Amino acid sequence: YGGEEFVIIMPDTASDITVQVAERLLDEISGVPFTIPVQQKKTPVTVSIGHATVKSGNNLATDLFRYADRALYRAKEQGRNCVVSVDADPNLQVA
Repeated sequence: YGGEEFVIIMPDTASDITVQVAERLLDEISGVPFTIPVQQKKTPVTVSIGHATVKSGNNLATDLFRYADRALYRAKEQGRNCVVSVDADPNLQVA
């Protein structure tokens, strides 16, 4: 999506399943340290995941991205390497 951020879109998928996918992704990424070849040093890798879902309603795609972005920043504030979920209110317009 930008810089070091990317988006996974899973239409018509239940929220509990998308959370499981996010948690599995976190486990896979953080489970393999990054090796710096010159130093032969292994560095842990962390990932912060912001997860947002909308069931139906008036939300636009841009609103969903804003919800996910807010969740991502909450994950970073909580110490990183975690998944933070937000279920968007279908009638709420995000500023």
